[in-house]
Amino acid sequence: GEIGDKLVIFKKFSLYTYNEVSLQPVRNSPGTTSPKSVINLGDYVYYFHGSNHNNRKTGVYLFDGSRSVKISAAIQPYIDNISPNSYDDVVGWSEGNRVRMFVGDISSSPRNPSVTNAVITLDTDGNQWSVDPVADVITASGKYVEGGSEKYFLGNSSGEVFEAQKGNDHGGSNIRFSIETGDIFPVGTGIINKFTRIQIESRAGRGIQVSYKLA
Repeated sequence: GEIGDKLVIFKKFSLYTYNEVSLQPVRNSPGTTSPKSVINLGDYVYYFHGSNHNNRKTGVYLFDGSRSVKISAAIQPYIDNISPNSYDDVVGWSEGNRVRMFVGDISSSPRNPSVTNAVITLDTDGNQWSVDPVADVITASGKYVEGGSEKYFLGNSSGEVFEAQKGNDHGGSNIRFSIETGDIFPVGTGIINKFTRIQIESRAGRGIQVSYKLA
């Protein structure tokens, strides 16, 4: 990765920067278990680190040039159920201002259902996370500029190449999508609200299912 005038160098459990003069370790920052997960977007470097389940270090990290911070706490129940066998195979890419990472299969937990061929997405504009399945095992990603526009491509385990952000399916399979919001307090935490209906608005939405819980 790179950030500013620095080259970002990853090991499995450590992180360094190099500015053509000196190599500097980044304190208290894990490296990456999958070099393919490293993404440069804007002024930051995003990457995945998989570690011992008990030390709670597994997740998506953001490096700002001076320190690295785990930013995926909002979806930690999903993160905790990623198979350790997939830690070395996470593939990352960006689409516009979205960071995406293919993390393989996620097993079920009391709080979340299982997800096959899961892709974790962070929309950096609003800091929203989603976890969604795709039809293929993603093994590579890339992009290039054509006619002044960026195009994004993904490769699968069968040697096929797909163009991202194009069409309404994935290799002929419908694209499933799910999103979970955080707690919402319409008029404050100390006021009791009575809800009579929920309105969902979407553009070209099909097969939408909605669930909610009241605290």
